[in-house]
Amino acid sequence: MDAALRLAQEQGGNRAVGWRANDEAIERAIAARGEAGVAALLRTDPAAAEAEGLISQAVERGDPA
Repeated sequence: MDAALRLAQEQGGNRAVGWRANDEAIERAIAARGEAGVAALLRTDPAAAEAEGLISQAVERGDPA
């Protein structure tokens, strides 16, 4: 959550992002590096989690133009 808030602040304005989890990729990642490591990645670095295919943006809303 902290990383998502920092990202929104850096991009300026109000921004909400909905994420979709890739359950199969998350299960493989947990098997490879443990639940705590995957949880930390998801909590602190959503861009890296997205790059690894663990999550993807489902909805994005910002301030009306």
